[in-house]
Amino acid sequence: RSALLDTLFNCPRNRLEQIPRFCRLAATLNQYPVFKDLVPQLLKKLESQFFYILKKKNQLTLEGKLRNIR
Repeated sequence: RSALLDTLFNCPRNRLEQIPRFCRLAATLNQYPVFKDLVPQLLKKLESQFFYILKKKNQLTLEGKLRNIR
């Protein structure tokens, strides 16, 4: 579970076209009772990264910002 969560969270920064596929996979896994706790953990990690980027205000991490927003 932890490896799957890390894989979904750390999608490649230079392959932004894969983000919708990762989201669809997470949505599909959320339908199964075995993986019900995966999506809330993923959302928690994404929200914490979003607020960290928001506070940091560094223009050098533009790729990370784009990935998090999409």
